[in-house]
Amino acid sequence: MRYTPSEFPLPSGLILRGFSYIPATEMTAKSNSVILCLHGWLDNAASFLPLWDDLFVASQKIDNLGSEATVEAELTSQASHQATIAERNLVSYTWHCIDFPGHGLSEHRGSDAAYHHTDYIMDIAALIETQGWENVILVGHSMGGIVGASVCALLPERIQRFISIEAVGPLVEDSTMTVQQMRRALRSRIEQAQKTIKQPDSLSRVLSAKMHAGNLSEEHATMIMRRNLRETEGRYVWGTDPKLRTVSTFRMTVAQAKDIMQNIRCPILFIKGDSGFVRISEQYAQRTKWLKTQHSLTTLPGNHYVHMQAPHQLLLAIQNFLTESLT
Repeated sequence: MRYTPSEFPLPSGLILRGFSYIPATEMTAKSNSVILCLHGWLDNAASFLPLWDDLFVASQKIDNLGSEATVEAELTSQASHQATIAERNLVSYTWHCIDFPGHGLSEHRGSDAAYHHTDYIMDIAALIETQGWENVILVGHSMGGIVGASVCALLPERIQRFISIEAVGPLVEDSTMTVQQMRRALRSRIEQAQKTIKQPDSLSRVLSAKMHAGNLSEEHATMIMRRNLRETEGRYVWGTDPKLRTVSTFRMTVAQAKDIMQNIRCPILFIKGDSGFVRISEQYAQRTKWLKTQHSLTTLPGNHYVHMQAPHQLLLAIQNFLTESLT
């Protein structure tokens, strides 16, 4: 198992880039299901590389062990056996991980366009529909989980399962703050348009800033930031769209977020880091009362980037969730 670069044109003309894994022909029992991974704000598809690398190790182990009968004969503990069977199941799916527009290697929106939250939702919904994916398992981290919740509500007939990492539905704002939010957005756009973009002085400074902002290891910060940068003539320049940092014009109201959550039909697995965002536990307690579908919460060792810090535990949690929710 190895992932390959991929491109997905959208009806809007934008091209999303990422990487994909297609299972070998002898492992295609679940090939009609697609696992689609969505990253967080200012990150990119590379934030899922630790998860995918763990999956690659699993596929190599399975290739070496051979059939499931051989696996059972060679494993000495029930825990190891369960882990290997879980890994075998996950490598039989098709996986795609994409960069959102303006992030990583994906194309930017036009110079006069902004990055509205609702546009991200439409991008992913359009991707799923134009690719003809009918049985989708969404995995979203942070902004990817926020977007993913709305996609689940929009396409209930196509989304089979949803794994939301450090996110519990849409970001909200009180309706009485509408004008204030719009003013902030207006100011940020004017300031951004007038600003001269400062390119990185060095890779080390970029990595240091990302490590500090996300409480990340240098290894994980490097994975993300190398995909957000371009190297030309020995210098680094930003590949991400600077407009990503402008303030959103609107945020949903609580009533709108509730309507979205109530219209999700697939089972949901919420994942949080044991030192992740405090609001995740608070939102889970409040917002899961709105849900009309099966849901659960799993806590893993790590912070907001728990999917990078505990990839093996996350893979097992996902497989357990898929097994339980499909029975």
